[in-house]
Amino acid sequence: MTPMPSYNCGGTATTTRRARYVPLGETTRAPSPSSSIRSTGVLRTTADGSIDSRCSAIGCVPSARNHCSAPSSASRPPAEQASEQWFLAEGTQPIAEHLEATLPSAVVRNTPVERIELDGDGARVVAPSGTYRTQRVVVAVPPQLYDGIGVAGLLPDAHRQAISGWVTADVVKTILVFDRPFWRERGLSGAVHAPGGLASATLDGSPADGSAGVLVLFSTSVAGRRLRQAGREQDRIARAVAWLRELLGPDTPWPVAARSIDWSGDPWSLGGYSSHRAIGAWESAPDLFTPAGPLHFAGTETANEWRGFMEGALESGERAAREIIDRS
Repeated sequence: MTPMPSYNCGGTATTTRRARYVPLGETTRAPSPSSSIRSTGVLRTTADGSIDSRCSAIGCVPSARNHCSAPSSASRPPAEQASEQWFLAEGTQPIAEHLEATLPSAVVRNTPVERIELDGDGARVVAPSGTYRTQRVVVAVPPQLYDGIGVAGLLPDAHRQAISGWVTADVVKTILVFDRPFWRERGLSGAVHAPGGLASATLDGSPADGSAGVLVLFSTSVAGRRLRQAGREQDRIARAVAWLRELLGPDTPWPVAARSIDWSGDPWSLGGYSSHRAIGAWESAPDLFTPAGPLHFAGTETANEWRGFMEGALESGERAAREIIDRS
């Protein structure tokens, strides 16, 4: 874990930054032209309101000697400074709940789509609860799920080939909840960047009032495959805690609650945001996610900016909405 005070990183001086708190409902706009977030609660950063800009996922590139070679936060592009500065303290579920509250009562839950079919100038969406006829469909599942609902077969040849070669990756997200953020008592931020470790990156996700300590561990690529080998969720949690004790010492407490979600094994995700195009697919299908008849595409994997991030999901949704409005 990295210390909270100012420090030197590979010869480049950096300092911690204080994030501001955003009232419920206020719109926060990042420096990027397309970056905007509406808060569903308090937005804050790690380390008791400060963020550690030395070894963030974007801002730090470890060398073979495990030194940081990135420039200071102030010299990085504004959008990169903002990308790690905010998170939704109440989680992302309130976003969906807020949107649902603004929609008619036609929202159908717990009804997985079985297939999508073309029907004249529109489409049919077939689900266990029935068949729904519509003029436009926004497909927002990860591309690796397109074939399972019949979407891939409705695409042009180049697009279909790009989807068939879509690469899924290993990703496991583990959340450890402690009775307090004990690492702060040691002057640590809770942020870990550990290439080759059991978790590629770890962040402090504790409530702003410090009423509980929450560490969020992201295990991707090789780290994800290693953690997935543990099998059961409880075994993944045990391995994560053991790894944390290697970093912080044997007195590291056992969490009071924990979850470890294997996104690669989730049938509704199959790796989700960690998936990507195969080599050559950008050249063969640069317009992969442009509308195909009545089909429009959204989801962070389809984003033009911030692909793989929450911001990318929002950007893609706005794009799909504009496409439908422009064609109406």
